[in-house]
Amino acid sequence: MKELIVLTADSNGAYPVPAVRGGAVSTLVEHLVQDNERTHVYSLQVISFFDRQAEIKSRNYKNTHFVWIRVPYVFKILDLILFEFIKIFFPRKKNLSYRSAFSLLYYIGKVRSLIKKKSDDVLIENNIPLSLVFKKMNYAGNYYYHLHNVPRINAGCRDVLNAAAGFLCVSDYVRKEIMSEKNPIGPIRRDKVWIFKNCIDLSIFNDIENKKENEKLKQSMGISNMDRILLFTGRISQEKGVDQLIRAVRLLPKHYCFRLLIVGSYLHGERVTDTFIDDLKYLSRPINDKVNFVGFIEQNEIKKYYQIADIAILPSIWNEPAGLTMLEAMACGTPVITTNARGIGEYVENKAIVLERNKNLVQKIKTNIESLLVDESIRNKYATQGKKFVQEKYSDRDYTKRLQEFIK
Repeated sequence: MKELIVLTADSNGAYPVPAVRGGAVSTLVEHLVQDNERTHVYSLQVISFFDRQAEIKSRNYKNTHFVWIRVPYVFKILDLILFEFIKIFFPRKKNLSYRSAFSLLYYIGKVRSLIKKKSDDVLIENNIPLSLVFKKMNYAGNYYYHLHNVPRINAGCRDVLNAAAGFLCVSDYVRKEIMSEKNPIGPIRRDKVWIFKNCIDLSIFNDIENKKENEKLKQSMGISNMDRILLFTGRISQEKGVDQLIRAVRLLPKHYCFRLLIVGSYLHGERVTDTFIDDLKYLSRPINDKVNFVGFIEQNEIKKYYQIADIAILPSIWNEPAGLTMLEAMACGTPVITTNARGIGEYVENKAIVLERNKNLVQKIKTNIESLLVDESIRNKYATQGKKFVQEKYSDRDYTKRLQEFIK
């Protein structure tokens, strides 16, 4: 059985694998691990930041060897100082990228020593600074980049990038970006670039519901049977468009019985605050009795929120590389309103309501919410078509075999 080494470290939170603290990339790596347990395509070695709960969960995976990088406490303190410094003095920067920068450097140093004498294939998950692992190292095997986002830097590693065996991109949008001379790592040759789309765990995200549990959830939030439930899930940041959603909901007729649930946090699974959340709560004041800020919910629990929702509204306004939350909602039989934010359109096609990102976005969100609330047949159409579409195209079954088609 061929061995594949997976490098998972990031700089925006040090998310471990298994994905006990969330994180889109960590979750997708765990899908790879789970599917490989069924298919036995690879002998996997996952090199992850250490987390106690992740280490406990990893014991369930017999076909994967987990190597844990335990970051010294001093590096975590440096991470915290840098993160707060960036938030205060450079508020316009994407400060989450600096959440665990020193931990990442420690990870890179440890991995260099672990793999320098190996010759196995290596899959680098998303993070371009991980190129430093191979800097000035004549690695005997092949390494591949699995890009979940459009790279913004090359980390001074063009030589390492040019020597890569291939680049797996989660969407055609990402593929085109890295083939462009304008991109920091581009232009990457066409014959080195492939599209490897994301998947979701259909054993978690489906319409098989526990009605008693779902009813209990609604009661815990004071939601009556008369209320229509509108749902936002994802990271609470301006680029995800949640402020646009609140503005749209404020325009709904006052006689409508509804509840807007905002599920997510600024940083997955952590008590890190941001002034944007305060801005959202202030924006919600005119409809305060109709809005619930739920906070972060574990992946195996969030299915309940999709299932009780009448509509999921996910109006991303940045150039999304893909659209996982949209697929999760659709898999649970929930109609979706979203935007044409680059990769999202590729993923949902015409099985969701896809809006233009322009000055009319707020009004368009409001109008389409009304249409779905008023017309049950339209809601049912998107619910049925969306569920079938995701089941056929985005199952995590054979995720590893699809990967193997590229890594040979």
